[in-house]
Amino acid sequence: MKSGTVRGLAVVTLALPVLAGCGTTQGRAVETVRAPSAAEGCSAKVEPIDESPSFTPYERRLTHSPFPDDLAVRAVETPPLGLPDTLDGLAVVGASEAEHGAGSTVAYGGAAPKEGRSAFLRSGGLLVVLSPGVAGESVARDLAGDPLVADRIVQTTVGEHDAAVTWADPDESGLRPHHVLWTEPSGQEIDLVGVRAPEELVAIARDWVC
Repeated sequence: MKSGTVRGLAVVTLALPVLAGCGTTQGRAVETVRAPSAAEGCSAKVEPIDESPSFTPYERRLTHSPFPDDLAVRAVETPPLGLPDTLDGLAVVGASEAEHGAGSTVAYGGAAPKEGRSAFLRSGGLLVVLSPGVAGESVARDLAGDPLVADRIVQTTVGEHDAAVTWADPDESGLRPHHVLWTEPSGQEIDLVGVRAPEELVAIARDWVC
């Protein structure tokens, strides 16, 4: 599996949501990924998402971030080029710079980012994590095809992109955000993060892309 920021968040920090939980997951069949149509990927109606109930308790995670609650973004009033002005009615409030090939994070609404990631997400804020990828590849397909994490991934569609929904393992405070991940044709990988029902987060992603 590639080590880009989005993939790392979805499989490691989010979840050491996923990898650390390998021993606790319940089996589920891996579905074949097919190319989504714009019609289904832009539907305002999101079918109910059946998630795996398995997770890894914080104290059993294999590794822990030295700064688990850090949300290092600077205050901004306009989003970086290519991102929407608002998400789910929330204005952009902060953004981090991409450095040395790593990704960047953009914060919408919520508590002041300086209060930390957990407080920001608990207050209803949304995060968009952008990471460089490879054109023609798909983070959703890679996750769905990885036997270590496939049973923790729910496949869906966002516009014409195949997408993956993950539910993070709890952090030290017990927070478990959802993530919707997809890859743009340019190869840029996108991770939309929020403490929302998975169907709601998918609907927000579709409203953005469509």
